[in-house]
Amino acid sequence: MFDYHGGMPIDNLLPTVRDLTITSDATGREVFDTTKILMGLRNVVDHQLAVHAGALDRLGVARQTGGKTRALLIEMGAAPTVADRWLRIAAALTTLERIAAYSGDGVFSSEHVAASDCHPVDLGG
Repeated sequence: MFDYHGGMPIDNLLPTVRDLTITSDATGREVFDTTKILMGLRNVVDHQLAVHAGALDRLGVARQTGGKTRALLIEMGAAPTVADRWLRIAAALTTLERIAAYSGDGVFSSEHVAASDCHPVDLGG
């Protein structure tokens, strides 16, 4: 797959998160802390999805079969508004360095990043 510099292989991440449970003896603090971690994880994953959507577009993956990146993302399971958001963020990440850093660190959600200064671009069909 990809070299992620010696950490947990990315394909192990989904089952690990999927298997999380809240035990009957969990404290409010434990649930709060785990929720914060999951929110950060979601933010980082959304950032990576935007970066990868941008790479798919830049590499012309969808164009190789006569399609558009937005349509490819939707075929892969993204909701149309989410595909739009990832492509807007990807287009803006190169010019919004501070936002890119916060997004990549998981500080900002993709909704916050998209609302910050990502101006609409031609997303095609």
